[in-house]
Amino acid sequence: MIEYRKAVENDRASIEELGAEVEVICKIGVVSDYYNLIHRHNINNYYLCRVKSFGDKHLTQDEISVLRTYLM
Repeated sequence: MIEYRKAVENDRASIEELGAEVEVICKIGVVSDYYNLIHRHNINNYYLCRVKSFGDKHLTQDEISVLRTYLM
């Protein structure tokens, strides 16, 4: 369980992109997929988390532009 907590609490997506500090409840599973156009194998880990707090999002200008395009 400690390795799961470290994996998610240090995860850039949960802190920087979502602006959330989370507590890992449990690991849900692993999904393995292939992106054939660039011959890439992805292994994705999924966790059930409880949000402890929300903070500021740290998005790039490109990410902000994309969000504005689709949300407005």
